[in-house]
Amino acid sequence: FDDLLLNTNILFRDFPESLAKYQKLFDYILVDEYQDTNIAQYLIIKKLSSEHKNLCVVGDDSQSIYSFRGARIENILNFKNDYPDYKLFKLEQNYRSTKNIVNAANSLIEHNKDRIPKVIFSENSEGEKVELLKALTETEEAYIVAKITEELHQKNNIPYNEIAVLYRMNSQSRVLEDSFRRLNIPYRIYGSLSFYQRKEIKDIIAYIRLAVNHKDDEALLRIINVPARGIGPTTLEKIQTLANNQQTCIWDVITNNDIINQFLKNNIIHNINQFTLLIQELTDSLNTLSAFNFIEILVKKSGIVDELTKEHTQEALNRSENINELVNSIKDFQDNVEESTGFTPSIIDFLEHVSLLSSVDEQNEKNKEQDKVTLMTAHASKGLEYQVVFIVGAEKNIFPLQFHKDPETNFEEERRLFYVALTRAKQKAFISFAEQRSFWGKSQASSPSPFISEIDPKYLKIPFQFNIDDYTPTYERNFISHQNIKPTIQLPQIEKKLVPLKDVQKKSQSSSSSQTNFNNLTEGTLVMHERFGKGKILKIEGNDINAKALVDFEINGQKQLLLIYAKLTEFYNDRQNTVLQHIKRTSSFTRIR
Repeated sequence: FDDLLLNTNILFRDFPESLAKYQKLFDYILVDEYQDTNIAQYLIIKKLSSEHKNLCVVGDDSQSIYSFRGARIENILNFKNDYPDYKLFKLEQNYRSTKNIVNAANSLIEHNKDRIPKVIFSENSEGEKVELLKALTETEEAYIVAKITEELHQKNNIPYNEIAVLYRMNSQSRVLEDSFRRLNIPYRIYGSLSFYQRKEIKDIIAYIRLAVNHKDDEALLRIINVPARGIGPTTLEKIQTLANNQQTCIWDVITNNDIINQFLKNNIIHNINQFTLLIQELTDSLNTLSAFNFIEILVKKSGIVDELTKEHTQEALNRSENINELVNSIKDFQDNVEESTGFTPSIIDFLEHVSLLSSVDEQNEKNKEQDKVTLMTAHASKGLEYQVVFIVGAEKNIFPLQFHKDPETNFEEERRLFYVALTRAKQKAFISFAEQRSFWGKSQASSPSPFISEIDPKYLKIPFQFNIDDYTPTYERNFISHQNIKPTIQLPQIEKKLVPLKDVQKKSQSSSSSQTNFNNLTEGTLVMHERFGKGKILKIEGNDINAKALVDFEINGQKQLLLIYAKLTEFYNDRQNTVLQHIKRTSSFTRIR
């Protein structure tokens, strides 16, 4: 497609007779989605229309969101300069959304400087206000969205296919998929693949598969040249032929110096040896490292993320974020298993877990006719509409995402993208953010998106104290549901492993040095967990490294945790003295607001 545009421009530039032919051929020219045209398209349109000057373009500058593909908003903004005798017709009525949604979107986009002034209006009903949701972590945010979706479907009879969840980056789908899967809510990924079907995720999983089983030829062929190691198709064909002739697996061929020295060049032999050394190092670590430590080493030593970082493209950024999210998923998996069983899972345990998830995803994708919730990026949502829309991850450095060299230009396009996402909703819109989010397996504080404060508050429903200029996390939950949501987290069945006592004691010592002494915790204590949130200890049994606590968490329900791994901290501060003392005197847990 790029060549069509480039060569057409060259044709019109170098062969005036060809340009004149096409200028005479087209008396009238109509261009749709003009705000998404690039410089090549702009030049073609300008040259073709210069003869008859009958040009009509249709577009919405507020929906110019494809600069990463070469689109130039300047094309539509400067139309009046290119064609001084122009006439402007503003189509300002919105037939899709309620008045509240349209007005909320107007109040947001008005903050852009580079725009054609207009006021969109709707003659539909007033509708509900845009609702703001707050969660402690991205995992809890995803669960809240899934639970509200379930309620809207069951109680309000809204079809699943009339509900969409929009996010800024593809990597954000992972926790959403997990939550929808747990609640048995059918979903589809629009314009992309489900998380574990994406190339970079399959590449990392292939590394794990090969480390576990050297005879896995499929995994080996997938990643022997990922990232690029100078082992091309010709070399791979030779290796496969040798393996077939020897009636053995490819690994046995590439680790046999007598064979590869005879058939391959020295530089290729060196590259193959580096690859086999890496895989062998990973294999040797299978039974000595936890799942999380293993993936940290794999990501670092494989060089996959380093190669993506060097590309400096939007696609490379998305792939890197997907790998980041895979690391987060492994950390979540390990934490869940440790806290519930007391055993540290290996990467082999995670491989078994992800194999089950992949099977479920494949089965879900085969069922094309089922009524499904749509999960997609805000970019993919352009031109679509749904009764209910969730915009998740509305946080600083996520939405808006900084990728453009010019911060101001980037910020305005990100605002336009948020505007597009919000105006997909016909009846109801939710905007959600988390106070903590994981990056490469480490939890970090997160701030609400500045776009939230730019929406006129009279069009927002905010069921909690919110001031973005002076925002501090409260670790409280706020839901549309009137019930106390308590999910059942399904953990995989992990085979109990015998762990040397000295290893447990060593881990006990390192854990206790970085957390509150859990011997101070007693029944009735209010505690905070970095993922499960606030809870109340109902029961403690056992001593020292075997001590377990039964904790009733506000959102996640009752969980039995080994205190050595749980990292519980007592939840207590001056502002909540009165409320906390009251709760400690009651037998049932009351939600703190």
